[in-house]
Amino acid sequence: MSYITASLLVVTDDAGTTHLVGSSPAITGSKHTDRDVLCGAAFASDSTAAVLDVECGDCLLASQPYWDLPSWSEAQLP
Repeated sequence: MSYITASLLVVTDDAGTTHLVGSSPAITGSKHTDRDVLCGAAFASDSTAAVLDVECGDCLLASQPYWDLPSWSEAQLP
């Protein structure tokens, strides 16, 4: 996982379009199970697509504040 994409998860909506979710232990109240899509689209499922292949431009623009945040470690996952 790259440094920039560490705190971003790729998900899809019902139409299969890929989106981003910001998820980091550095965000107060955040849980690794949160799936709030950055652009507000409805979450349907997790995706195996790379962050650089995300189709939603709004999510890509909204992802910048998450670039420097840490990701969840194995110890923080259930």
